Amino acid sequence: MESSWRQYTCLLVGGPCPAGQIDAIWRSTDSIPAMISQPAPTWPRQLRVSRLYSIRRFCLAHDRTLALCLSLFMAAVVFEPRIRAGGFNADDWALYSAFRFPQAAGFHNALGALEHSAGSRVGHMLYWFASFSIFGSHTRLYSATAGMLAVALAFTVYLFLRELKFSLVHSLAIMLLTIVAPSIDAVRFWFTPAGIQISIILVLIGMMLALRAFVAPEGKRISLHALSWGFYLASAIYTETALPLIAVGLLVYLTRAPFLAALRRWGCDLVIVVIGYSATLSFVDSQPGFSKLPASMWWEHARLIGDQSLTIFTQLLFPIPAGDRSIILIGTAVILTAGLTLWSRDDLPDSSRRTLRRWIVALGISLTAIVAGYVVFVPAMLYYEPLGPGLATHINAVTAVPLAVAIFAVLMIAQIVVAELIGSRRRHVGTMALAVVTVWYAAIVIDAGNDVRSNAHIWALASERDDHVLHVLRQDLSNPVSNATIYTFGEAGTVAPGLPIFFTSWELNNAIKIEYNRPDLSAFPVVTNGIHPVCAPKGIIASVESTPVSAASLYGRSYFMDIANGKYAIIKNMAACTAALSRLPVGAYSYASREWED
Repeated sequence: MESSWRQYTCLLVGGPCPAGQIDAIWRSTDSIPAMISQPAPTWPRQLRVSRLYSIRRFCLAHDRTLALCLSLFMAAVVFEPRIRAGGFNADDWALYSAFRFPQAAGFHNALGALEHSAGSRVGHMLYWFASFSIFGSHTRLYSATAGMLAVALAFTVYLFLRELKFSLVHSLAIMLLTIVAPSIDAVRFWFTPAGIQISIILVLIGMMLALRAFVAPEGKRISLHALSWGFYLASAIYTETALPLIAVGLLVYLTRAPFLAALRRWGCDLVIVVIGYSATLSFVDSQPGFSKLPASMWWEHARLIGDQSLTIFTQLLFPIPAGDRSIILIGTAVILTAGLTLWSRDDLPDSSRRTLRRWIVALGISLTAIVAGYVVFVPAMLYYEPLGPGLATHINAVTAVPLAVAIFAVLMIAQIVVAELIGSRRRHVGTMALAVVTVWYAAIVIDAGNDVRSNAHIWALASERDDHVLHVLRQDLSNPVSNATIYTFGEAGTVAPGLPIFFTSWELNNAIKIEYNRPDLSAFPVVTNGIHPVCAPKGIIASVESTPVSAASLYGRSYFMDIANGKYAIIKNMAACTAALSRLPVGAYSYASREWED
């Protein structure tokens, strides 16, 4: 007979109950009517068990609805500040401007303008085109779309875990972790890369179909494999982001299929991976804005990525600041070593052995997927860092799902280790271990959710400052001359490092076209460490350090606008340009610092 702390666990987590246990529980509740008809100082234990069993049956009967509602609720809580603010960020301005003002009118020209930015990512181009066509200038809808894609991804993760026979509670817990992981803000709050989540969803659906194909009747097996392969292909056509997940699919297949069958299917999958990366490399090589590291720097970049990914893992696993992450890593290593030792013991109950094996395998597959997701960025420019601020966090999108599984797997292994190694000798230790792990998980979700919501406020602030700049321009400079160029002063370039207000040449330059509905206009922000106007004999040149970012704007068609007080001046000659530059405030690099420079 199992110890009391385990007796009813199967009713809660949806795991298999020992043979005869449910019948025994129901036999023990035969006297419930008599009990409840008489006054009793305490609630009968049998009735509590009956209620738990009824709740479990209800949840299992409506598990998908429960998962969807829970993911929607969590997303509404943590994403609400960003969705409420709306607004565009960074590349959103350039893409919408390209769609709105193609070189020639017509459907194909608008699509072609986006194709230049999408390159081999055909699905990304269609996602942008469809969104721009439907939503227009209603920017809150773009923010809501990014958030809803996060919900769709989390729900797909739930379905995927249920397909792998994870329990209801465990699947819901991991699903919530994929929503609140604070390391992937960019794909939840930034419209341009938010569609990356679609490619991950397609891979997870394809993997579910592949798992079903391995156990399907002979007549359906080929069609399911073909359909699964089609979802992989659609994901690769959309974007290359999820290709690492396809590459590690073999490990997932082996949880259900014989080795040779899994290997044959994986060989077919690798065709998509190879072709997908070949198309991506061809596109990157053709774009002057992308640069690759020399091979001599790959190891240094790999160490940087590995170091930062460990920091992300430890910060999410242990929400209380520990000062030194090595303590957390050593503790995690001790837990895993104890788990492997326990797994090798002959006296371990079969049910515990199966559970422990499930979580150790899940952890191994997840860590492999995380490594695969980051390896592809090693040859890329140093901009790609897991802890890169603001916009750079989009590189963590593909690791969100395996990271959530890995974090939860460590918690489950810790609970089993404590319950089996200590609980067998001391009563109630198993119950306490389960309670501690539950509180630990709750602390992770609350802390991570708070971080995501705080980041949502920062992204919202960036959009609000964008709107402020455009409002001042529209209000105080209502009708610039044709082919005018406007230089803005006194507004910070970013709200935080890596999260721009208007900082680069393509942000304000495209936003001004959209705001005035005039493609002839240009504008550049004058900020610290960013763009500075240079007064030349024939016009004003916007430059970064000594490199021009545009052709010279003509005198008489150039404006200097002080955003702080709404005053502007038309610059008619080189002397006026020099005098104006000497008195106008250059925007600080960061809005948070407010370090204005004269």
